[in-house]
Amino acid sequence: MVSSPGSPSYCIRLENEVTSSTLSSVAALLKSTVGAGVLSLPYAFQKSGAIGGLLICLFVALCEGFTVYVLARFAELYRCDSYTQLVKATLGSTVSASLPVLLVLFSVGDCIAFMMIVGDAFSAIARVSLGDESLLSNRQFVMLVLAVGAVLPMCLAKTLNALVPVYSSAFLCFLYTAAVVVFESGQEFSKRSPDPFEGVVWLKCDVGVLYALPIIVFGFNCHTNVLNLWVELNNESDLVTCRPQGSKRRSVKMNNMLDVVIVGLGLTLLSYVVMGFAGYVGLLDVSSNILVDLPDTMLVQVARVVMAFIILAGYPLSHFPAREGFQDALCMSGWEAAAKSESVCFLFTLAFVSGTTAIAMVVTDLGVILSLFGGTVATFFIFVIPGMMLVHQATTDPPSSSKARQAASSEISAADAEAPEGTSSLAACKETAGALSAPLLDKDEGSGGDSSPSDVPTRSFATHSLSAGVFLIVLGVSIGVITVYTSVTEH
Repeated sequence: MVSSPGSPSYCIRLENEVTSSTLSSVAALLKSTVGAGVLSLPYAFQKSGAIGGLLICLFVALCEGFTVYVLARFAELYRCDSYTQLVKATLGSTVSASLPVLLVLFSVGDCIAFMMIVGDAFSAIARVSLGDESLLSNRQFVMLVLAVGAVLPMCLAKTLNALVPVYSSAFLCFLYTAAVVVFESGQEFSKRSPDPFEGVVWLKCDVGVLYALPIIVFGFNCHTNVLNLWVELNNESDLVTCRPQGSKRRSVKMNNMLDVVIVGLGLTLLSYVVMGFAGYVGLLDVSSNILVDLPDTMLVQVARVVMAFIILAGYPLSHFPAREGFQDALCMSGWEAAAKSESVCFLFTLAFVSGTTAIAMVVTDLGVILSLFGGTVATFFIFVIPGMMLVHQATTDPPSSSKARQAASSEISAADAEAPEGTSSLAACKETAGALSAPLLDKDEGSGGDSSPSDVPTRSFATHSLSAGVFLIVLGVSIGVITVYTSVTEH
């Protein structure tokens, strides 16, 4: 770690083993994006109107695609490997200190939604197979059994390697579910005559639109995994696209990341719009979990089973960041020994699973959870933090490049002197540290010469960065206020 006077600490990645092609990174982005929120898309379209839902999806996809690019761009400039490192490098320790708590809250929202979907799915299957009198038809009982028999053991496991094939097939399972929703909705649509579009509201301008916005925001969330995708992305161009050639200031890897964002979020947008539009137009009156509203056909039952298992396997994946955030919070508080204690981790996991299951048993409206956490915690990660990064870099007075480079080199030399013999790898990065010591937004327009990936953007870009950053912050705060308002008025 290298820092310069008057500037944040800079993260320097010494080596990065490239393992993922652009196409595999697109697949990883799709797996990170698609989650519990997809089942509430028809409900969001019902709240905002058929065309209104399409417009909100397009707007959210564009904004979130831009913020994903911002995170990747800063990760390249600051050489950071994780979201926490990047926030600390760009915004300082004060802001990064809040991340563990926010990660825990975000994971709580995710896992509550997971338990609700799993409980609804398996209880619906049991009602069809065993009748309403069966104990397994009770969603609360189903959640309790699954929490004790499946979720808790998976969350206590040391590794999730056994679930990797399940995660890899998540997007395919979503495509199957989306196809079932489209097919069954089409069946219902065809039964309405003489005007099948009767009852469809194309555009709404009421408080329901505000309620739909955070649900759709939650559905596109993937930002906490962006740094992992960036680190593993290929450095060679391996995907032919129609995207115009990027600026010389962008590296090949950054151009690849743009391809990942455009293709990945583009496919997500297309599938979300088709599922949301078809589900609403076909059924008209939908709940916050579309699988509950569909008829009990064999195709629907399979979709329920598939989504239930995929989401059940996703619970431990969302729990692990919460446990890491809890351990980080303990370390920040000076309780390093407790953070490393297996008994403390066990108690946290037990409390986490018990708490999320209890809330899922009480809450029956999936839209409430998705809207609340999508409009608050998720919005902070998606819009506010990237906006703060842009504003901070556009408004921070840059230190002298020569002084910064000298200070960075001195700190690395001091680190080498204290390191054991033969471990002076930091010294090999002095040149990189010198390039990083110049602030992101301090480059004259006509500087000339070829630009490396670590070159700082132009002064004109600083103005655009400031405007974009302010817009993202205002957008994030506005969505948060909207979420609180709709939570009070709707419920």
